[in-house]
Amino acid sequence: HGLNTTTTHFDKATLARQAEQVSQATVLVGMHGAGMGNMFWLPPRATVIEVFPHNFSKSTYRVYAELLQLRYFGYENPFESLSFETKFTTPYPKGSYSYFRNQDTAINIT
Repeated sequence: HGLNTTTTHFDKATLARQAEQVSQATVLVGMHGAGMGNMFWLPPRATVIEVFPHNFSKSTYRVYAELLQLRYFGYENPFESLSFETKFTTPYPKGSYSYFRNQDTAINIT
């Protein structure tokens, strides 16, 4: 029993291509942000896994998933050592809401 996975860079795909790929998925995994809106294309009872950076979480997409009758799991990175500053964190004071919201996150799935 193999697991088929597809990595899609939504920032480089047309809206039609995004909808086509997500509508064929049974699981959508992504970092918190606008790209999670692709869950609207998921088939009924699919699963959404939303990844949050260290020290940040928000319920927006959990609520949408519930309304769409999707299974939802949120994962907040518990390790500060796996969070990284980006060009999007630098304008904000370290430790602020916007700073944490814009971090990159690494996940060890082994």
